[in-house]
Amino acid sequence: MGEDIWMRCPNVVRTNQTVGLEYLTELDRLQVIQKRRQCGDCSSAGSRFTVKNIYNEKVYFAEEEFSCDCQNSWNVTVVDSYGIPSIHMYRPMVCSCQCQPIDVEVHSPPGNLIGSISHELAWFSSKFKLKNAAGDIMLYINVPFARGRIGGDVEFKLLGSDEQSVIGKISKQWTGWFSFATDRYGVSFPLDLDVSMKAVVLAASLLIDYTYYDHRHD
Repeated sequence: MGEDIWMRCPNVVRTNQTVGLEYLTELDRLQVIQKRRQCGDCSSAGSRFTVKNIYNEKVYFAEEEFSCDCQNSWNVTVVDSYGIPSIHMYRPMVCSCQCQPIDVEVHSPPGNLIGSISHELAWFSSKFKLKNAAGDIMLYINVPFARGRIGGDVEFKLLGSDEQSVIGKISKQWTGWFSFATDRYGVSFPLDLDVSMKAVVLAASLLIDYTYYDHRHD
C-alpha cells in the first residue's frame, strides 16, 4: 500500500481568521479515523486522529494529550501536512463536584479563540451547544439516547441556530465486533458554513469520541 496522500491546500485569500483552516473552505464532509494508543505509561496514551476528505486525502492529523492525573482535562492539537498547528482544543481540569460544565475552547491558530463547545446534560435530551468567538450559540448537536456500539451507526444530528433545522450530522460508524482500538466518524455540514464553525464542528466530533466512547476516564 502506498503512502497517504495529503489534500492540496486551496488557493484562497488568507486572513487572521482562516490561517490553518483553508482546507475546510472547500469541504462539506470529513472522515475522522481515531486510533487509541495503549501503553503502560498512562500519561502518554492519548488518542490519535486522522482527518480525511471524501477522496481519502489527509486533511489534518490530531493528537490528544491524556493524563490519568488530570482525567477531566482535555487537550488536542490539530496539525496540517507541514506539521504546523492549525487548531487547538482545550478544556481545563474540573473537579467532579462542579455543577456547571466547563466549555471546550477552540482556537485557530493556537491562541486565537474562534469558538467553544458546551455540553448540556439532561436525562433524555443531552445536547452540545456550538458557539462562535463572541459566545453566541450558532449550532446545536443532539445527543441520541441510544449510543451503543453494536449493530449500526449512531447519528448525532447537527442543528441550525433555530434548534430545529437539520443541517448535517456526526455519525459514529459501525466498524465491526472487534474494533475496540479504532473508531470512525463521518462529519457533514453545509459547504457555505463559516469556516470557523466548520472547525468547531470538527472539534465537536473529537469531543463526542472523548465523552461517550473513550472509557479511560470513566
